[in-house]
Parts: sequence; structure tokens; C-alpha cells
Amino acid sequence: MAIKKLCAKCEKIIDIGHRYCKECEDSYKEIKKKNYRKYNKYKRDKKKQKFYDSKEWRTISNIVKSKDFGLCQVCLDKNIVKSSDIVHHIIPLDKDRSKALDKDNLICLCHKCHNKIHNDMKDNSKKKLIEEKLFELIEGRG
Repeated sequence: MAIKKLCAKCEKIIDIGHRYCKECEDSYKEIKKKNYRKYNKYKRDKKKQKFYDSKEWRTISNIVKSKDFGLCQVCLDKNIVKSSDIVHHIIPLDKDRSKALDKDNLICLCHKCHNKIHNDMKDNSKKKLIEEKLFELIEGRG
């Protein structure tokens, strides 16, 4: 007999290993899709998005992924092996556009670390320290 648990949304009984029942999963995906479309239409910075869609960005981000072996460098520093989802600008584009394609300003991160870094960067007193730590992580990668 398989182990069961409750759906996180409607509390139907489901197999362990799932978060939602089939109905809730489908509605969750639809809501997520709608929110993404709304974000793209009204909030996403079009100039930045054009940059991220460019051939130059795809090329340099692939180089960085290769140098970082496709692993989140923050997790790796904690001896956790986790694949990266994002190539992150240590010095943000809006702070220094000239570093946009500089591989020495880019680091591979997982979503969790990327979100934590952006959240922590809201505190101006932490910005410099975070940037220094990220530069240390990529130092000597080649």
C-alpha cells in the first residue's frame, strides 16, 4: 500500500511525492501562466529582456555555465551540489551596463540562491559584502 498525504490546496488524499492533486495542479499551472504573461506585459523591462534574448548573451552565459560546470556556486561553496538555473550579474546591469557581457561579472546560481541574493541586496548595507563574496567564489575559475 502506497503512502498517502493531503493535497496542499484542497486536502484530497494523494500519493506522497506530489504537492497537489491533479485538479489543483492544473489550476495552479494555469494561474502561474497568467501571472507570467501579465508580468511580461506590464512589468518586465523591455530593454533588459531584449539584451537577455540576444545572441551575445546566450554565448557568454553558455561560456560561464561551462566554466562553472552548470553548478550553483553558492551551494557548491557550502559543499552542496546543485545545478544552476540562472547566470547572474554580480554588478547589476542598471549599476554598470559595461559589465553586461564580462564573464568576470557573471556567476551561476540556482533559483533559491538567486532569490536570496536579490532579497538581501535590498539592504544597502549588505550589497558590497554580497558582491565581494560572489567575486571570491568565481576567483580563479579561468
